[in-house]
Amino acid sequence: MLKDSITLNLYKKICIGLFEEHKIVYAFLICTSIKRSENKIQEAYWNLLIRGTLLNDKAFQPIKPDSISYLVTDS
Repeated sequence: MLKDSITLNLYKKICIGLFEEHKIVYAFLICTSIKRSENKIQEAYWNLLIRGTLLNDKAFQPIKPDSISYLVTDS
């Protein structure tokens, strides 16, 4: 009960200085932080949400060009 009260009071006080569109982002961060501390959101899923997928296999990575001269056209 104390944790809920403190969280609500902090949310109200901090939201006074936030723009309306930033309040939802702040609420999302508070909610996900609470759920992560309760182990209701797995770290693997959180990392996927924050960082996206990673290319683990180099065979699927695009080839890095040696130069960008092919982008320059002669006029």
